Amino acid sequence: MRLSYSLSKYLFKTFLKWSLVTSLVFTAIYILFDVIELLRRVSSLDSIPNFFILKMVMYRFPMFFQEILPFILFFASIITFWQLNRNSEILSIRAAGVSIWQILLPLVSGTLLLGLVDLLIVNSFSSVLMGKYYNLERTYIYKSSAPFSISKSGLWLRETIEGKQIIMNAKRYDDKNEVFHKFTAYVFDKNDQFLERFGSQKAILRDQKLHLKKGWHIENGGFPESFKDKVMPTGFSKKNIKASFSDPKTLNFYTLRSYANLMETSGLSSTPYYMQWHILLSRCFWLSIMVLLAATFSLSQTRNGKGSIMIISGVAFTFLLYFLKDVTFSLGGAGKFPPFLAAWVPVIVTAFFAATRLLYSEDG
Repeated sequence: MRLSYSLSKYLFKTFLKWSLVTSLVFTAIYILFDVIELLRRVSSLDSIPNFFILKMVMYRFPMFFQEILPFILFFASIITFWQLNRNSEILSIRAAGVSIWQILLPLVSGTLLLGLVDLLIVNSFSSVLMGKYYNLERTYIYKSSAPFSISKSGLWLRETIEGKQIIMNAKRYDDKNEVFHKFTAYVFDKNDQFLERFGSQKAILRDQKLHLKKGWHIENGGFPESFKDKVMPTGFSKKNIKASFSDPKTLNFYTLRSYANLMETSGLSSTPYYMQWHILLSRCFWLSIMVLLAATFSLSQTRNGKGSIMIISGVAFTFLLYFLKDVTFSLGGAGKFPPFLAAWVPVIVTAFFAATRLLYSEDG
């Protein structure tokens, strides 16, 4: 027997209702803890703009919500199936000849559509807001500016040394040996007036000094002068250069791969950006799979009388899954595991487990 449109609509509306309730609960918890944490961080600051904490919370919330959305849908599914079982609605639907797969179809289809909207539309807005969050954090909490940018012309660095503004450009950066290739530095005074320019085939970063090899130097109004070796002081180190890269979360799904290509061209690690691209894509499907996972722990409770134990087991399994996700994502972002596998292993494990249990318990 086919599932009627009215029944599909009823099942989806029930699931949607509990999804909204669960989302509100998680949102309230997030706002409470995030406000407390922000109050702690800004308590020692001299002055902050009006509505600073509110802006920080709201800028970060969309990205946070996207990350926990699979688990919100899991708990919403658990509650939905528990309610339907408690009212014997699942039993009545099954007695009419409707299979468990037909019951799950409206929910799985709806969450798959939600995943596509999250990936193709919502992510573009949340990444922009996350960028604003990091800008506010950097400006008012860390009191620093973004010293790094990257484009087709290479990577650009900016710093202030002894009252002078220095803008540096390099075509490539050898992260292992800490060497900038085809290096150029522009020096300006505090009034942004040009003072001098340096250029060299390579610049070696050692002990917060740049050792320029086989280059030239020109002062404002002067003529170029060549040199074999010249030392420039700098505040940069290998560690803070890495820390100044754009966070993958500030880039949307459409631009992550192109930015990763730019990083590769400049000799920098592109792994975190490919990792984020796969995370976003896999999450699109993980939403639907979490519905299947919830079904394995909550649909059969009326038959065996162990509903509470099964639901608790489901929650415990979900926390274990969340831990697995964090481990694989961390390994993938650090380059210890291929990004594709790191992002898709939790999804594949969840799908295999859910499908196997449903086939075994419902279809024999």
